Amino acid sequence: MKQLFTDNLDFIFLFYGAAFFFLGTACLVLNFRERPKKTLPWLALSLFGFIHGLNEWLDMLAISFIDPHFLEFWRTVILAVSFLCLMEFARRSINILTRLRIHPWFYAPFVFLFLIVFNYFKPDCYNCANGFIRYFLGFPGALGAAYIFFILPRKAIGRLKLQVLYPCLGILFLFYAVSTGIIVPKSHFWLASVLNHSSFIEWTQIPIQFFRGVLATLIAFFFVYQVTRVTLSITGIGKSGRHIKF
Repeated sequence: MKQLFTDNLDFIFLFYGAAFFFLGTACLVLNFRERPKKTLPWLALSLFGFIHGLNEWLDMLAISFIDPHFLEFWRTVILAVSFLCLMEFARRSINILTRLRIHPWFYAPFVFLFLIVFNYFKPDCYNCANGFIRYFLGFPGALGAAYIFFILPRKAIGRLKLQVLYPCLGILFLFYAVSTGIIVPKSHFWLASVLNHSSFIEWTQIPIQFFRGVLATLIAFFFVYQVTRVTLSITGIGKSGRHIKF
């Protein structure tokens, strides 16, 4: 089983990245549909989907070329930017849905911690950078998104009325936070030396990228389904040709 997944890791990255492009497209449509209303910052989540999908496809090319250093610097930058978009979605959504007001200076401690820790462990360079980006940007960003979808049913924002989806999305983002923000490439950092991509596949016989890809696909499916409902509610036409009530 392990060898089967390892030999086809490029195909895993293919569907993994495609799921994020579907997520980005769905959120982009949702942002357009919800633009007249005071709703969540779907554009930030859309940017996360497109940019993170690009990162996964660049990883796929690195595997296809059998060169782990292929565009290594730019892949690291793109990964950081994608998670910053996810954090921005969480920050602005919290500002909209709660009484908290999180200033953009909120990013300073995370960036500061990243620079300090990366400077200390930089002998491993890009693996360390990838890990710390996931620790300090990816994990809090995905955790913030999970929190948003857990509290969203009580807020009834915009046209997203199918409340049963919110807890599902919250759980999926919670699992994604752990899988993408805690399980990182192996490096000298003590946590990354114990809990990493290699140790995960040894314990489960399944690469963490496959698990992340399944989560991303389910998240994208929920958003595509929801956008379809929003579009039908705007046109007022369902399968039976009658007005749809939400």
